Order: sequence, then structure tokens, then C-alpha cells
Amino acid sequence: MTFDSTATGQDSNPESGDPKSSDAKLPDRYGAMCLTQDQSFMEIFQAGLQSTEMNNHPWLRPRFFHMVQMLKLTSGLNGATVDAGCFRGLSSYLICKYLNLEKTAIGESSYLGREHFMIDSYEGLSEPVSQDGQESKQRWGEKAFTDTSVERVLQTMKDFPDIKIVQGWIPDVLTEVPEQQYRFVHIDVDLYQPTLDCLRYFYPRLVHGGIIVIDDFGPWRNKKWPGCQQAVRLFSKQTSIPFAALDTGNAVFFKR
Repeated sequence: MTFDSTATGQDSNPESGDPKSSDAKLPDRYGAMCLTQDQSFMEIFQAGLQSTEMNNHPWLRPRFFHMVQMLKLTSGLNGATVDAGCFRGLSSYLICKYLNLEKTAIGESSYLGREHFMIDSYEGLSEPVSQDGQESKQRWGEKAFTDTSVERVLQTMKDFPDIKIVQGWIPDVLTEVPEQQYRFVHIDVDLYQPTLDCLRYFYPRLVHGGIIVIDDFGPWRNKKWPGCQQAVRLFSKQTSIPFAALDTGNAVFFKR
């Protein structure tokens, strides 16, 4: 599925925080099931928002709902999980909450060695390249995503003993990630080069049945993060590995 703003006959902007925008109607577009009937997700999502002090943009819930569904498809697989570009930790909070539910279901003894790695500079974006476009360069110049810190994220994740903070810039920081297999990887690094670097590093290390979710595939009408989509398409072309583009803006790779 690809994002189609014509579905409602209105212009739409998934990155907008304006409640008057057409994307304030996202719950209608994506159906009552994913945003209202899954009460467990709604409760965990709201708790995560409160813990991270994140704004409740209308595009966050459907995107993270899809992320959680992809994580659940890897249930029972061996391997660690990764959140690359975790910012304040909302996506990792959701991932670890659902991993705890899985751990309870399958038992502690079967869950040994399944760490969750949180990779980020915790200092904002790396410098964009030409593929990222002017909007991304402007966001970098405005020091977007700098309102976080390791200490703040550790406070959010204090109830999850299996997390490992990995601080640094991609790709150099990837050398600090253990050489092991991974079952689920969430990539939310916004820009062309770090997205491509993450795909090239983690896809070969996925277990069979493992999944990578890319958050910023888009496309977005405000032209944010065009480099991310270019990186996904290039990786797919160079490796002949297909991906699925979801109507929430996520892209997904499955290891077959």
C-alpha cells in the first residue's frame, strides 16, 4: 500500500501537528479498529506519550500501531531488537512494553539474551547530504531533535532492564553494536545516509522471519525526509530485496 491523500479528497500532511489539518481525521481513514478498539495499545501508547513528553500528533498512533504489529509478527524468534533513531524513547518504550508481554507469555527462561539496543546521537540529526533536500537541511540548521539526552531516555526506560544505550553517529557507532542476530529493527533516522547505513548493517544480520521497519519512508507533502525514501529504494534495487510501503508512511523489509 502507498500513501494516497486523494482517499479523502483533501490535501493531507502526515507530518503536520495542526489539529485542523485533514490528518486530524486519520482515525477515520485507518479505521476504528487500529486506533480505538485495541485498548491495550491505546493505554500503552498514552503511557509512552506521558513518559516521553511527546506531542500527540495525529500521525503518530497509526504509524506506531503498524510498528507494533510488525514486532508481534517476530514473536518467538531468537535475536535482539533495535531502535535506531530513538530520540526520547517513545518507539523503544512501545517495543519494550510488548516484549515484556511476550516475555510473560513464553517465560523468563526462554527469553535470555534478547536485548534491546537504543541507537542515537542524543544530540540531534547528522548533517544532511544532497539527497535529503532543502527542508531536511533547514531542520538540521534549526537543531531539530536536540531536546533529548541519555539521562532523559534512561529515566523513560527505567523499568526495562534489558535495554542497551548506544550513543554516537551512524555509521561509526554501529561498530559498538554486538555482532549477533536480530529479529526486529526499527529505523527512524530521517536522513539518506544513516538510513542506508542501517539497512546495509542490519538486514544481513536479521534472522529468517525478522523484520525491519523504516519510519520515514513517506512520501510527505511538506517534502520532509526525501532522502530516507531514496535510501530505501536504493537498498532494495541494489540487493533485489523487496519492501512494502504502508499507507502510514512506514516501509517494511522481511527476511525470508
